[in-house]
Amino acid sequence: MNFVYAALWFVIAIILIVRFRREGALVWGASGLFVFMGAWWLIDAIIADIDLMDGVYAWVFRGVVLAFVLAGAGVYLVQKNRSGKQDENNGGNK
Repeated sequence: MNFVYAALWFVIAIILIVRFRREGALVWGASGLFVFMGAWWLIDAIIADIDLMDGVYAWVFRGVVLAFVLAGAGVYLVQKNRSGKQDENNGGNK
């Protein structure tokens, strides 16, 4: 089943990169997260001696995902703030 999850994360990353690459840093960050998740699940499926979804490895995984999510939220807020300032400079007219 881990191979299916790995393939799923890689496919999502490829779709984001190919289809939405011009959308900005948020899409690239999300793509990086999905590549990381796909690699993590693939390594977990290939190496049977190590369970990457248990113990310290699981906490490392959660920490990296949390860092990606917080960075993505920061990028989103900065982009939203910039677009709001541009709307104010245009006088609110579109």
